[in-house]
Amino acid sequence: MNIVGIKNLENFWYHNKLKLFVAIIVIVVIGYMVIGMGGEGKPDVQVAYLTNGPVVPDDVSKNIGEYLAPVIQDVNKDRRKEIAFVPLYVRTMLDMEFTSNESQILLMDGNSLKQYISLGAFDPLDDTILKYGLDISENPEIKVEGKKANEVHVYALPVKNLKLLQKIGFPADNYYLTIRVADGKDKKVMEKNKNAHAVLDELLRDGNK
Repeated sequence: MNIVGIKNLENFWYHNKLKLFVAIIVIVVIGYMVIGMGGEGKPDVQVAYLTNGPVVPDDVSKNIGEYLAPVIQDVNKDRRKEIAFVPLYVRTMLDMEFTSNESQILLMDGNSLKQYISLGAFDPLDDTILKYGLDISENPEIKVEGKKANEVHVYALPVKNLKLLQKIGFPADNYYLTIRVADGKDKKVMEKNKNAHAVLDELLRDGNK
């Protein structure tokens, strides 16, 4: 390649590196969504989790999916009840989750939670806290005034309260479960949201067994 060609390539990279990076991230996100769904269509509830490397092994994902399947509904009417786990390796991938309805349950670290918790993106979990008598006095970070609610609610649950998630490798400290707000105009999205709450209920019941 001559000097002019190298210079043009350098100019192209300088002016387009951000676009290329975003494109690569999009491809990776789509790829892992397909992998998480097993290439067999969309699941009835999807769990996306931010990770710095470790992922839920396929056999563990399958086993926990089968364990939790009885509490969810067959939203897709394909005669299967499927729960998918999708890893998110960088914050950009988590950002993109908020532009779609792919995942209903999001697991993330404390720094990420702080960024999103007051934006009105999560369902309030006050009723769940009361139902299971959970002590959240040491977790003021999960109770904030939401952007849309204009009143204080609990919008996340520490994974330290979810023993089954800890058993399969999710960290107990500084890691949280949230449930995405559902679009009330989309029936399927609402049904998947109900599945997400059913999964959380079962995770808490399992911890009390």
